[in-house]
Amino acid sequence: MQISSKVLAVVIGVALPIAASAQSGPPSDQAYCTALSQKYVRYVGYGAETSRRYQRSAPLAGQVAVTQCQRGETAAAIPVLERELVNAGISLPGRG
Repeated sequence: MQISSKVLAVVIGVALPIAASAQSGPPSDQAYCTALSQKYVRYVGYGAETSRRYQRSAPLAGQVAVTQCQRGETAAAIPVLERELVNAGISLPGRG
């Protein structure tokens, strides 16, 4: 039974980093997502540091996308941030 526990521990140890990297996109996607988030917070929405007065007027979908981007969930965040910026008439940053 000890061998099974050791094998399970090794499998989990190998699988967790693989699962984490599969959830987030490549480094270039993370950089692009960060650039989108910064533009979104500056021109359209708000970030965690923004006062509550301004938080009421910003779209919730954009704020969720900013949080997703911070977590590394770029595949979900990028399309929303792009849409929110385009809808606000803000140019998108270069994708580098």
